[in-house]
Amino acid sequence: VSPTTSGSELLLLTRAGGTRFVDPAEEPQIIAAIDEWITPGATLTITAGRQSYLVRRIERPAWAHEFGRDACGLYADLRIPVEREKAAAGAQAITQRMRYIEAGHFRMGSPESEAERYSDEGPQHEVTLSEGFWLADTACTQALWEALMGDNPSHFNAGNRGGPQHPVDSVSWDDVQLFLRRLEQRVPGCTASLPGEAEWEYACRAGSTTPFSFGENITPEQVNYRGDYSYRSVSKGLYREVTVPVATLPANSWG
Repeated sequence: VSPTTSGSELLLLTRAGGTRFVDPAEEPQIIAAIDEWITPGATLTITAGRQSYLVRRIERPAWAHEFGRDACGLYADLRIPVEREKAAAGAQAITQRMRYIEAGHFRMGSPESEAERYSDEGPQHEVTLSEGFWLADTACTQALWEALMGDNPSHFNAGNRGGPQHPVDSVSWDDVQLFLRRLEQRVPGCTASLPGEAEWEYACRAGSTTPFSFGENITPEQVNYRGDYSYRSVSKGLYREVTVPVATLPANSWG
């Protein structure tokens, strides 16, 4: 990295077949250089001082109805059209927001010092996820399940203190596999699967190292659980005895 006359450092852009220096003081030039050098599927390394960053263009997924960025990062909306007969009766398409979970590494598992830890939650070990992935930002709703499967097996349904925006419940792993195949059939370009254990923990932790993404303790205002049992020193709290609509409780920093 070479110093400029203004005292700042040049960025070194490297790709197969060439190297280019860019002055950080000229922001439009940086954006133009990166845009010029990164084509779909290609990668670019940017070196600044002792740090190097690998940059890759993320294309709008073929299945995305909407694609953008907000305070939590990249999102893409997966839209499930309703069948023609239902649309004629006024039914609306259902949208599930997906979050892009960037590649990275983390310590998987819980430390031995963690309260109420079970032995199979360790030992902690380093895990690297070399590829980013898309993950639904909420549990699957009963409305989404019914739109694809034609039925609603949930115990907490509209007749039992639940409703269309409550998570689907009472489904098996095999039921979910059929659901995923029907999702792929309904939405062109979509390839769907359940997240792996490491992907799930990585996304739930959202960069945190505490037992929960929001800290050391848990309350019913943060998570829906049986509040007449306490965790650590937290006082007992609300026990709703029913599921709640998705997105009712706070999300982690990754959305």
